[in-house]
Amino acid sequence: MNLIEGIQKECNRARELKSEYDKIQFGRFGSEVISAAIKKGEDAIACGDCVEMVTALKHLQSLE
Repeated sequence: MNLIEGIQKECNRARELKSEYDKIQFGRFGSEVISAAIKKGEDAIACGDCVEMVTALKHLQSLE
């Protein structure tokens, strides 16, 4: 698996996690944090910056 595939996989996992936060009455903040992490990952792929991609991947992997 390469860096871009890793980010895409983690973005998909984060989307599933976000859907769980959306079900929680007070989960809005967590949901917004996850949305921002997904956007950062997608933006890093779009600009092709390897440093940003690694940073975004680490952030996505840290989401629980």
